[in-house]
Amino acid sequence: MKKLAIGAAALAFFGMGHAATLGVQSAADAKPLGFESASGPIPILAGSFSSRVVGDVTISAVPPSSLNFRQDWTTRISGNQFAINNVESFDLTFSGLVRGFGFDFVEAENDPLVNGAFVDSIFEITLCDGTDCFDSVMLDAANDTGLFVFVTSSRAFDSVEIRETTGNIGNEFFGEIYTQAVPIPAAAPLFLAGLGLAGWRGRRKR
Repeated sequence: MKKLAIGAAALAFFGMGHAATLGVQSAADAKPLGFESASGPIPILAGSFSSRVVGDVTISAVPPSSLNFRQDWTTRISGNQFAINNVESFDLTFSGLVRGFGFDFVEAENDPLVNGAFVDSIFEITLCDGTDCFDSVMLDAANDTGLFVFVTSSRAFDSVEIRETTGNIGNEFFGEIYTQAVPIPAAAPLFLAGLGLAGWRGRRKR
């Protein structure tokens, strides 16, 4: 069993030197600056789904896996969560370009709703801008701990591929999904104001 020291400022970063940076903190802590809910609360839904739009996020399972929203899977993070039937590999597609995304997460080892023998999972998280998938990070999270997992990037992206590279069929639960907007350059408002002033002066000269 892995152990992770978590605090308000205790962030685990990987992938330095690349566009993408992975962070992990307690799910109970305030979300990092600029992160806002994109999915809203995860719903409880009967049945299983290959894909589902939740808020401003499209969640798509990688076949033969499917999405399972049937219940609140764990008390370790607030709200409801979704699970994945079969290997926990899925995609997230956002409504536009973002510079960061994250989700509440539990890798359950001893929770009552674990499906089958526990296998410690490792995930590869890949960032994509359209069909151009340009960087990835690896996630090996602590077990039985409510976490907020997030990735930020120096390059904007509009979708994410999450692939379980090591693991089995049912010991992770995924909660509310957040995104960080693409920042507006500090000079942009001044530039736009300048364009407006130039247009006004042009009209005055006619």
